[in-house]
Amino acid sequence: MRRLDGPSDVPISGLQAPAANDPRVEDVPFKALYKKEIYDARTRDGWILQITRYRPVPQLFHQPILDEPILLVPGWSQNRHAFTCASFVKRLLYYGADCHIVELRGHGRSSRELSLKTAKAEGRPPPSDLDFGWDLDTYLLEDLPAAVAAVKQRTGRKKIVYLGNSMGGMLGYGYAGSHDDLMGLVTIGAPSDIGRGFLLMRAVALFGPAILGPLIDAACTAATGVQCARHGTARLLRKLRLVRRAANLIADEAALPRDLRFRHIPVDSVLRLLAPSRPNGTSSATNASLATSGRSSIRPASRRTSFAGSSARAARRSHGAWWSSSPAGSATTR
Repeated sequence: MRRLDGPSDVPISGLQAPAANDPRVEDVPFKALYKKEIYDARTRDGWILQITRYRPVPQLFHQPILDEPILLVPGWSQNRHAFTCASFVKRLLYYGADCHIVELRGHGRSSRELSLKTAKAEGRPPPSDLDFGWDLDTYLLEDLPAAVAAVKQRTGRKKIVYLGNSMGGMLGYGYAGSHDDLMGLVTIGAPSDIGRGFLLMRAVALFGPAILGPLIDAACTAATGVQCARHGTARLLRKLRLVRRAANLIADEAALPRDLRFRHIPVDSVLRLLAPSRPNGTSSATNASLATSGRSSIRPASRRTSFAGSSARAARRSHGAWWSSSPAGSATTR
């Protein structure tokens, strides 16, 4: 067997199945496939995003895309565990992919607390949208350019592959349409033309948000009333220099009484109950629960709420991923 010590010259579209004498991905220990590191990506508006890198360790078996950088972008309300709680990243590493998982602002390691602490240490004001004032445009115009630039700088590449799940894939469409530094675009469960198809589907896409949106907003606002009032007050006080410190204290979750702290809706618990049992008695959503357990894993993604169960759905969707070639030479997966 030959050992690859540098980037592969095999295009991603030429990905082949393992040879007969190569070990199965299930037989290779996950931790033997990578070296892990965490690094920062700074946005233009002052946020500190953290990227978790799983750098592949060259193996004795053939790895056709060894050291090819891939930026993985989770979906709405998801963090890095949307890709790591099952075997998705392991399978990419098996083929040699250099995996970089970015967490968008307010998610996982890219927390409000990190950006606030960094701004204070550097003697500059915190980001203007620190109190959950960001939206999809912010992800597209600020977070993605910073993440792509950071991966390119880290790997020394001019172009990288973008892999997005759900909302991450939809953001990828917008980024690919306005930039030329992507070698390929892979999306999972990310519709490109919402509402295309029969009349009822188009009607739901057009009028559904207008009808259900206010109801969902009202329900989530009621569930997070204390937090919304707290961050709204902090946002107003930050406009006054003399009381900026008071604003930071108001927005500090650690200073809030424990019974008033917001917790995510336990969608993951419901999924575990509904998931079919495996022969060994374990639930198929057991690994996905890692994405939603503990305060450090899930944060409210916006001033609405954090539906943590979407990580479990993404894990099940991505578990059976397969690769195929496309005319453009980029990888597609489903």
